[in-house]
Amino acid sequence: MLTPDPVKKWSDQNDVDYIAANLTVFVDVVDNLEKDAGYFMTMSVRFENIGAHIVTAGSWKIYFYT
Repeated sequence: MLTPDPVKKWSDQNDVDYIAANLTVFVDVVDNLEKDAGYFMTMSVRFENIGAHIVTAGSWKIYFYT
């Protein structure tokens, strides 16, 4: 769960390690039959924190690569 706490200037390595160990990512393809499907598809992405602590807002980011 993300909280609306003020953004920390920098996340420390403990934050990043916790997210790496406790974040489950669910990806579902909603539609890949569009005319330009070779260039894009519609997807649903959901994140779940399976750990015991709340993930607070910070300077961390999640990137997706294809």
